[in-house]
Amino acid sequence: RLAERGGREAHGALVVADWQTGGIGRRGRSWESGRAQNLLFSLVWSPPELDDAPPAAVLAHMIQLNLAVSVAVVQACKAVGVTSARVKWPNDVWALERKLAGSLVNFDGGRAAVIGIGLNVNERCADADAGGGASGDGQPWRVQRVSVRELLGSAEPVAREPLLAGVC
Repeated sequence: RLAERGGREAHGALVVADWQTGGIGRRGRSWESGRAQNLLFSLVWSPPELDDAPPAAVLAHMIQLNLAVSVAVVQACKAVGVTSARVKWPNDVWALERKLAGSLVNFDGGRAAVIGIGLNVNERCADADAGGGASGDGQPWRVQRVSVRELLGSAEPVAREPLLAGVC
């Protein structure tokens, strides 16, 4: 809605959530995250250089954007010491065979998109997965997950802000 209301002026608008109970993932799956655990944000992408671009060029840009988002998440994770982070096509970031982050680029079919990113930062994923955790749609987790904190072996919570700055 922000992209629709703000038009080109909304480009770069960032919305960060401290928790999420109604997130939407790939194939419409719901996604949840506890308070102050993970990095959850949406970014409006509507660059002015797309104004006069033909539809095929805009579509190509949006397809490239999907991969660029995952690469940005990997680079931000590596900057805080998670050297095992890797892009798993099309829009997931994995580390040590576990899902670390996911992104979704919602293209409006015109000239704008909203990029949604969920990055497991402080959640104890191993505990949640071992306990038969479920996604918000009640389905069991389909993949094993991992967080930045678990990968770093940190007893203390990991600051989310440097990761956000690294992605954006």
